[in-house]
Amino acid sequence: MEQLVVRLGANPDEAIHWIVWSSQQDEIIASGELPDAEQLATLADRAGGRPICALVPTSDILLKWVELPPKAGRKALAAIPYMLEEEISGDISQQFFALGPKEGNNQAVAIVNIEKLQSWLTIMESAGLACEQLVPDVLALPLAAQNAWSVLELGQQLLVRKDNWAGLQGEKDWLVQAIDHLARQHVKQHEQALLVNDYS
Repeated sequence: MEQLVVRLGANPDEAIHWIVWSSQQDEIIASGELPDAEQLATLADRAGGRPICALVPTSDILLKWVELPPKAGRKALAAIPYMLEEEISGDISQQFFALGPKEGNNQAVAIVNIEKLQSWLTIMESAGLACEQLVPDVLALPLAAQNAWSVLELGQQLLVRKDNWAGLQGEKDWLVQAIDHLARQHVKQHEQALLVNDYS
């Protein structure tokens, strides 16, 4: 099966990276970069009948784990926005909450501003691309072994996956300094170097 994967920017004027991925061949069969969102319509032919996944900047999304009571039901899941209210800047009614994987009593949650989410969907729709899913970009990187991170450089951006539901994304110049700081903390806590798998 082949899939078109498009990485949108935080703003429509940012460069857009794209690939066509073949799961049968386990490789990228086409790739490129567009100067901005206005050029997205040029991918309509590439999309063909392929499913489309849009990667969106993790810097615009809050990835959190929420501890739920044992045997939590729908009411507990519905209460998640209120459980996170103090950690979210702005009104929770203006946020979209998407549930990720569950590990024991811990529920993964992705939180994004509804207007930002709608802007990404509108960009795709305006280009004639039927997007089947939006994924925080760092979660598209391979999940490394324990105590290892995955890193990918895209233009001036750096994507870092720390574990199965955490990562960093931002300008390479300042993010390298943040990674250096976090790596030093890792050495102090675990008494071993932080391993980094670079997929750039």
